Amino acid sequence: MQSFDMMQNLFDWVTTQKGGLEPRKVEIDVSGLIQSIIKLFSSEAKKKNIDLSLKSEAELKLFSDIDMLNTVLRNLVSNALKFTKNDGEIKISYSKQDNIVQFDVEDNGIGIPEEKLEAVFDAHRNRSTKGTNNEKGTGLGLVLCKEFTDILGGKIWVKSTVGEGSCFSFSIPAE
Repeated sequence: MQSFDMMQNLFDWVTTQKGGLEPRKVEIDVSGLIQSIIKLFSSEAKKKNIDLSLKSEAELKLFSDIDMLNTVLRNLVSNALKFTKNDGEIKISYSKQDNIVQFDVEDNGIGIPEEKLEAVFDAHRNRSTKGTNNEKGTGLGLVLCKEFTDILGGKIWVKSTVGEGSCFSFSIPAE
């Protein structure tokens, strides 16, 4: 799956650079989407004995581009798995305030040094870093997350502490 995801990220990124993507909004069951992503990554989480879970119980529907939203969440979960050591924890949560839905993917992984935080969403400065089990990537996953959240009218940010973990958050309009 990792090779396919890397190729898909590359294809999607090239498409965004050409200005060729417009959101196709449909009704999305947020909990169902996240549960499907957890299921997709369950065997990878199991290999590292990582507790990958959804921490929001409320039903929530939103109107957005399911492919872009799925790609953002998959990339964030994939990165969290990549940088969380064995026996770690990854929590996915969401909340809605007014017309904005916020998603959080929080891990207790290795964290990101402060001097590298600014570059994680920048295609010209972001470089792939090997994961805790020497997993490789293209370095485009987070760049693509930024591109897609921008296209969806949202924003993305990260808080991280070396040795304690990271929390990647993004918000998008609910409609």
